[in-house]
This record gives sequence, C-alpha cells and structure tokens, in this order.
Amino acid sequence: MPTRVAQVLLDSPLPQLDHLFDYAIPTSLATSVVIGCRVRVPLRMGNRRVDAFVVNIVDESSFGGTLQEIDSVISSVAVLPHGLYSLARQVADRQAGSASDVLRLAIPPRFVRAEKAFFSDEAVARRHSIRAESARSTAVAETLSRVSEKRDDLRTPFASFPDGTCRSIVVPPGSTEVDEKHVPTWALMFAAEAAVTLQRGESTICVVPAFRDIDDLLLGLAALEVGDVVVRLDSRQTGGERYAGYLRILEEHPVIVVGNRSAVYAPVHRPGLFLIWDDGDPVLQEPMAPYAHPRDVALLESKNSGARLVFAGFTVSVEVQRLVELKFASAWSAPRSAYPKVVPTDSLTNEQSRARIPSAAWAHAREQSLIGPVLVQVARAGYAPSVCCAGCRTRAVCAACSGPLATGSSSSLPSCRWCGLIAGQWRCPECDGTKLRLMSSGSERTAEELGRAFPNTRIVLSDGAHTVTRVTDTPCVVVATPGAEPLAENGYRSVVVLDGESHRSRAGLRVDEHAVRSWIAALALARADATCFLVGAGHELGATIASWRIREFAQAQLAQRRALGLPPTRRTATLTGFHADVVAALERVASLGQTRVMGPSSTGVQSRAILFFDYRDGDTITAALRASIVVAATKGTRRRTATSQPERIVRLRARLDDTELEDSP
Repeated sequence: MPTRVAQVLLDSPLPQLDHLFDYAIPTSLATSVVIGCRVRVPLRMGNRRVDAFVVNIVDESSFGGTLQEIDSVISSVAVLPHGLYSLARQVADRQAGSASDVLRLAIPPRFVRAEKAFFSDEAVARRHSIRAESARSTAVAETLSRVSEKRDDLRTPFASFPDGTCRSIVVPPGSTEVDEKHVPTWALMFAAEAAVTLQRGESTICVVPAFRDIDDLLLGLAALEVGDVVVRLDSRQTGGERYAGYLRILEEHPVIVVGNRSAVYAPVHRPGLFLIWDDGDPVLQEPMAPYAHPRDVALLESKNSGARLVFAGFTVSVEVQRLVELKFASAWSAPRSAYPKVVPTDSLTNEQSRARIPSAAWAHAREQSLIGPVLVQVARAGYAPSVCCAGCRTRAVCAACSGPLATGSSSSLPSCRWCGLIAGQWRCPECDGTKLRLMSSGSERTAEELGRAFPNTRIVLSDGAHTVTRVTDTPCVVVATPGAEPLAENGYRSVVVLDGESHRSRAGLRVDEHAVRSWIAALALARADATCFLVGAGHELGATIASWRIREFAQAQLAQRRALGLPPTRRTATLTGFHADVVAALERVASLGQTRVMGPSSTGVQSRAILFFDYRDGDTITAALRASIVVAATKGTRRRTATSQPERIVRLRARLDDTELEDSP
C-alpha cells in the first residue's frame, strides 16, 4: 500500500513557517490520521517536535526530497474543519498575520479527560435523547408566541431581513418580565431571533463583550426554553468545559453559541445568524495576534456562509455606520418614544451647573429614591483617584515613578496608582507643602457622600471591585462605574450621569464616541417615563443625547473621520520593530497604492510608523507587509548566555486597524 501524505499546519509563532508542510503518514498511523486532527511532527532534521493540524491528505507530494514521517497522533478527533482553516487563512491574510495564531484563538487546548467523557456511551446517549426530545417538543414555539403577545416588537428589527445580508440595529432600552424574571430587551430580542433560526435548522453565534452580557443572554434563551442547545464559550470556564463545548459545536446539529471575542470562530453546523452586541466596546478588541476584531471576522464568515449578520447596541459604532452608508448594511432604530427624558445640566443656570450634582438633579434623585431605585453613574472607581497640593493645587505624583497619587478612603495615606508605593512623607515640589486635597471623587467616595446626604436610603455600590448585577424595584441609590451598572427590575426611577467633563477631557480620537456610548448605556436602564440628568456633557453632546439622535451622532463622527482621512474611512497598519526593518517594510509598500505614512519615530532600538491605506489596496499591502515580516524574521535569533535557549527576536510587527493608534490609555 503506497504511503499517503498529510499536509499540516504547524502550531508555531514563527511567520516563516506559516504555510502547509508535507509529511508522510506511516503505516502504523494510517487509520488514526484524519483531516482536522492534531499530530506531532519532527522539525529541522528531526531535532524538534512540534504540534500541528492535518489540513489535507493527498496521495503524493510535490516536494522533490524525502519526506519525514508524522511522529505521533495527539488525538484522532477532527477539531479543525476545512471551513475553519479557510477562515483562519482569510483572517490571517487580512491582518498580515499567521493562520496558526488565529487557530490558537479559535480551538481550545485538548483536555484528555473531557474528551473521553464527551465520547463516552452515556454522554452520547444523553445528547441524542436531548435532541430527540427537542425535536418533538413544541415548547419553544409556544413560549415564543406567549412572549410575543406580551412584547410584540421582539422581532420587528429583523423584519425583511434575507439571508446573506447585514443589519445595524439600535435596540430599545428597558427589560421585559418573562416568568417572573426580568430580561433585558436586547437579550430577549437576540434570544427570540436565535430561537427562530434554530427552528429553521440553522445555528446562531452570539458575541458579546462582557460576562454579564453572557448571563443576560443566557437568561433570555432560558426564558424561551432553548437552553438545551446553547453552548457557552468564555474564559470563565475551565479548560475542560471549554473543550467539551467546542466538541459539541463540531457535531452536525444546529446550536446557539454564546461567548466573548473568540466565540465568533465557532465552526457551527449550518450557520444562519451572527449576532454581535455592542461592537464599539473596547473589550471586544482582540489583544492577541493577529488582532482581528470579531466584527471583521463576522463579516468574512457571513460572506462565506450566506448567514445573516446583525450589529446591535444602544449606540452605533462608526465602523458599522460606515457599512450603513456604503449600503452594505441596512439600518433599524428604536422609536424615540421608547427612551426616557434626559436633561443636560449644562442648559441649567450657572449656579446649578457649578455643583458636581446640580440642585435640580439632586432634588429629583432624592424624591425618586423614596419610591424606587435611582442610578448614579460616576466616571472612576475608588475613593479619590487623584489628589493635589492643598496650597498650590499642583497634582501630587509619586516620588519613585511620577505616577498619580490616590487615596483609598478618607483616613488612608495616599499611594501611587502605578507602583503602589505609599507616600506617607509626601512634599510638594513646587511650594514645599505637605497637605493634600482631594481633586476628584471616585465611586466609593460618591457612595459615602450620598449615604450621608440620604441617611435613610440604602446605598448600593457597583464597580470593578464590588459587582452587583441586579437590584429589586425597592427604594435605593445605586452608585456605579461605566459597565458595572446593575439591571433594575422595571427600570430605574431616575438616572444621574456625573463627571461628563472627566470623560471628555481624555485624549484620543474616540473620546466622544466612548463617552456617548457609556452615558447612553446607563440612561437606557431607566424607565421610559423617567427623568434623567446628564452632568458635564457639554452643550453639543448633551443636546444630542437629550434628543436621542444616536445614529445622527455616528454619522457626524464618521463625516469628521472622512474629512481627516482617519479610520475607519481608511485602514491603518502600525509597524513596530528595528528601524531598518520598519523602513524596509515602508519602502516595499510605497508604490502599491495611495498611502500616507506617519513616522517612523524611534525610541532606543525600536521604531514605530503608522501606515494609512485605502480598503481597495488592502490585499496587496497586507501581503507586502507579511512578506516584510517573514524577511525580518529570518534574520536569526540571539542567545542570552552560551548555554541558554535561543531568544526569539520580533524584528518587525504589524498591527492592522489598531484602536490604540487613536486612543490614549
């Protein structure tokens, strides 16, 4: 019997190895090597062994030399379907990265115990029984009909939405009660459309930024009685749980996948719908190479599979608004009657607007807190995030690292927010003063002050260190930081957004976009008949939010970017590395399209340059950048000592569409 040949992709970070290698399949492994399985192969004349995925099996190789043989099979489970490999290759080419880096995000590590348990006779029989019961049951259709009677607009945003198309949805605020459980309206809308897609025999992938969003969506799916076909993929799971969930996705049965960034790669059976919630949230930006945003990955997958694609949120990102204006995506927005009344306090008298909480907002919050929950959003966590000299008002910084000083309570000593050093003997370098003054109030100090102002009212604190997800419809004041606001049963009686000037004073191109997104996320938690207050937003942003011109704001932001030639109207590549390699990469792409370069600028041995280019030149320029990266990577490694292992030097790195290019930390 002639020896067959496996074409494998090595699991290696080296860019020069980002292509398929041919290996002979030994007779002893002929039945266990299958397309998509994990194997271990020799590398560099057999001196090293590396893991690899079998991408294809052919009868003969085009390689003229003698092929090395596969060393062993890690697992015969085909964890890499062909469609996922094709997607990884597309994403890598778009991002000037490696397909193995994409697969590292998409495919969880193997856990032997979880794999054995998943394929045990008992587990297989249980899954078969659940699917058979689901096929016979009419509970999903009945529950969906019952919920739709209570909320008849659940599927309105998805009307006239054919396969293979994209839609931008601004969802209505609030929550809906289902079987005595309050579910955010957006989560119930997602769940309803996923349930309908499931009834068509198709799978749905839901990508959300935060764990609390996952919990909300799972609550909505459970309310519609489709929990048995839901697969959760997120970093809170154990490795075994995540791997078992991935194995379930590989089965040829439709599922509903709910997860964070990497869930977008899930190789589901018959993908019919991609739902991306709040794509403008910075948490969705992938921090690992090749740095592809789930929004861009979903666009590729929708094109490949013909599935519907939805970008939904309380706001619209400029990237999605660009798709709308290109007629690539249709648009649907909730009616303005669904939103609460918002009073920007910049429109009040000067006397009122000077206070951190203007008197009108204070009086209304006090009144409403007697009958139900009131939300107060503050910009920062902690007690006093910044302090200054009481004498000359110079900002107090750490003597060791020049980081900002902060205090954790009214009685604690100031400490550095960067290095943690306690500044017990601080002295002002300008006036030699030793007394400090609190410059700002964080969530803890605000909660403390409101507790004194409302002595008979329960104060609830929710921030990064103290997270609360739900509050009942009883009198209380909730102090929360952006993203940590609890959901209130029946909505908040009032919402007061503080520290608007703190949001707007930050540097970066997306400052206004992030500020509006943060404020609207809090205001959307109010009852439709509530009166809310927005403090420090400025006249222009305040008027925009008061009139709920959400899509118009995105249009204005995009128009500004277009006039300046900035993302997302043009693509960018941030190049970092040795100066000679950065310059060589820029020279390679100089004649390939209409480009603009900022830099390179150097800090020590490292240089940085930002390349701007048009979307139409994307394939050509990313291919050229990838070639430059490979050339730079072949220039060798160095050793720390004579006996140490080689230390890999990243001589050139390219980060496409880098959001940090626009925003300061």
